[in-house]
Amino acid sequence: MVMAEKALDLEIKTVASDAFEHCCSEYPALNPNSLVPTLVNEGRIII
Repeated sequence: MVMAEKALDLEIKTVASDAFEHCCSEYPALNPNSLVPTLVNEGRIII
């Protein structure tokens, strides 16, 4: 909601937690804790 209010570009990538994509795909490379959500801003990872 904040992103929309500030009119910032946002790319959403869906992670299927019921299929454990947050544990078994490239997601752990972004967030070693495999917790959702993870934000990436200008190459900086925010968990």
